[in-house]
Amino acid sequence: MTLTPRAMTAADWQPLRDLGFDDEGLLDGKVAVWAAARDKAEVDEHIVPTLKDLGAAPVATASAVAPPDDQAAQRTETMTFAEKFKAAGADTVILVGPSGQGWPTVMQSDTSYRPKLLFTDVIGLTGFATNGATTDTSVLKGAVAGGGYGPDQDRFEEPEMQRCIATLKAAGIDTPQPEDVGDDPANQPYQAAFQACPDVALLRATLKAAGKNLNYGTFGAAMDGLKLTIPGDPTERTYGPPPKADGNPGVYLFTWDQAKKALVREDG
Repeated sequence: MTLTPRAMTAADWQPLRDLGFDDEGLLDGKVAVWAAARDKAEVDEHIVPTLKDLGAAPVATASAVAPPDDQAAQRTETMTFAEKFKAAGADTVILVGPSGQGWPTVMQSDTSYRPKLLFTDVIGLTGFATNGATTDTSVLKGAVAGGGYGPDQDRFEEPEMQRCIATLKAAGIDTPQPEDVGDDPANQPYQAAFQACPDVALLRATLKAAGKNLNYGTFGAAMDGLKLTIPGDPTERTYGPPPKADGNPGVYLFTWDQAKKALVREDG
């Protein structure tokens, strides 16, 4: 048995089931699924089977294969898929993975088909919304995305994260908060703390639980059942053998607020 401490990645959360997209009524009506080719396996192995289990079998699916550097091909391909979805009566489109931004990037200029958009990864939505080339975010009206605790400012202000930030500042490390940096995705120095603080907190807690006689066995035993609130996420995690090696992190739903042009966490 191998227990490997790690932070949550995009692949860990499954909002279709874990957060109850169905419980929220978000899968009512007819559902279609769009994904880039690199996420096709996720669609075939997880998304479609889950939808079928939930009684929301997709009326159509599509896998985008147009080259990322060929905008004309991407547009033609996406518009073709949109016509397919529209003809099938799909009023909800699930966009899979971080590449989900590809759909609204093309469809922002087409108001003839505006289904409800569900992003399985918040990165897909924010990638589109914060892109300097985006001209119309109204395509996101009513959109919902699943992801880890956020937005970034809330994650920065979370008490455990603030304790870690204080340690960094005491060591002379400049860690500006997100609201002081702006929305430039190329200028987010606080992301280093978002990665390091959870990793260090988990390692410290595991070593403490393992005791002075540290070896593979005591380290593994220390993680089995370890409960910890990770910096940047107020939901307590419980670690254990796979698939609990990530602590079963909580997943949150976010809705797009067109007036604010920002994501709003549903519980906040």
